[in-house]
Amino acid sequence: MLGLLDTGGATMFRLGLCAQTRHTSPQQGGNSEMAKSFIFQIHAAHEFRLSEALQKMKETGDDTLWLNQKSENPRNHQIQPRDVVYLWESGIPNPRHLVARGEVIQAENQGMDVPMPDWQQDFYLDGDISNMGPAFHRAMPRAGIKVEKWLEVGKRVDRECTRTHPDLGQKPFFNQGPYVGTIFELTQQEAEALDKLAAW
Repeated sequence: MLGLLDTGGATMFRLGLCAQTRHTSPQQGGNSEMAKSFIFQIHAAHEFRLSEALQKMKETGDDTLWLNQKSENPRNHQIQPRDVVYLWESGIPNPRHLVARGEVIQAENQGMDVPMPDWQQDFYLDGDISNMGPAFHRAMPRAGIKVEKWLEVGKRVDRECTRTHPDLGQKPFFNQGPYVGTIFELTQQEAEALDKLAAW
């Protein structure tokens, strides 16, 4: 399953840009890990209406999406707490574009099913509507993503501006479309470039 969210307004939450240094904790024994950045792609026509869900999220005062990252697909990277995710909506008739940025607050656990929040269920597409997958509203492993930044109304970051960008245009995800998959790892340089384009 995929994720969801889009908005424009509401309270903004602080998120470390794409600096990516994961702080050490006593449990880590002094070893530092680098937080990573990822594209989390959601198909609005077949899976979840992300932009609409994000707008509703703003109205409800919630700030967390519970999304299935399709970790059973070996092509999808595993996201971990403190990782930064760039929520990207795809699917006709919607242009493929960046809608929000968030931070992983809980990793997906294959041994623990998490129900989709009630308000979120209004925006999922299940097997009766789409032939692209299971009923995503049912309880299943999910990652918790706290949404912290949204594109301003009227602002667009899509493949029209990424395919010619010097730091993004060489990555297939940003210069081809449609691009199959859910989770795509970004370099720090690519994440910083997206932040600059978004001008959060």
